[in-house]
Amino acid sequence: WGPAERRWGPEATLSARVSEDGKSAVGTLRFRTVGPQSLDSWKVVTFPLIREYRHRGFQERSGLMIGRFGAQMHATGQFPEFDESNPFGIALNRELQKITEPPLLEFMGKSLQQQWDALRCGWPATMSDWSFRHHVEVRTKTQNLVSLAVFTYPDRGGNGDPTRWSALNYIWADGKLMPLDLSQLFHTHSDWVGFLREYCLTDLDRQRGLPTEIDHLPLNRFTLSTGGLQFLFNPYEVGSGAEGALVVHIPWQRLEPWLRRIHPTVADDETLPTAIAELVHGGAKANR
Repeated sequence: WGPAERRWGPEATLSARVSEDGKSAVGTLRFRTVGPQSLDSWKVVTFPLIREYRHRGFQERSGLMIGRFGAQMHATGQFPEFDESNPFGIALNRELQKITEPPLLEFMGKSLQQQWDALRCGWPATMSDWSFRHHVEVRTKTQNLVSLAVFTYPDRGGNGDPTRWSALNYIWADGKLMPLDLSQLFHTHSDWVGFLREYCLTDLDRQRGLPTEIDHLPLNRFTLSTGGLQFLFNPYEVGSGAEGALVVHIPWQRLEPWLRRIHPTVADDETLPTAIAELVHGGAKANR
């Protein structure tokens, strides 16, 4: 389910309640605002939700119990199920299944092995319940492009925030599903990386309210939308873990001077992929 109208604020929480017949749902957004006297207050907004995609899911459970000591391992994974009336949808579903299932099995194998190791070493008290979530979310879907954010949460019972975001971007070209690299959007002979880095630093300063330093720009962790380009920063990459994950949005208008041309005018100009050109100029319709 996705909100029919998206409204977001700082430090927001979104919850949904689905009707008993499963045909409708209502979302509740609770977010914090800062008033005129710099006093925090919370607002609540409710809105209808519409079903955007069905999902396929995987689940694995395991456990060990020795006397009064034991541990459970639980892993879940899900990804959106795309319409298979076209080759693009069929290829996407196959690719996402290959990407979603292996991390679950790997986590379960490693966690079970570590629990056994704790028993063999005589440390049963160190056993604890572990869980793992791997969820793929749609950011943009057109007839020949899809941009996905991947949420991973490996909870091994320790302190800190283990949340990890990654991204998947694909285009459908020449009858094939092809990964989209960020460099395919920008002029080769321009300092587009430098521009993106400066823009991200400025926006992160604004979001956090203090100077920001980043070791590297996550060039492989980006999503695309009709509004622009987004970079996903995981906890501890920027500031403390308490700040959580941060997102920097860069509008297409700010990126236009750095983008490749739709119709190259000179021999050494690179062509912008058709799928991106349609997205930038609003020519593609969302394929819901």
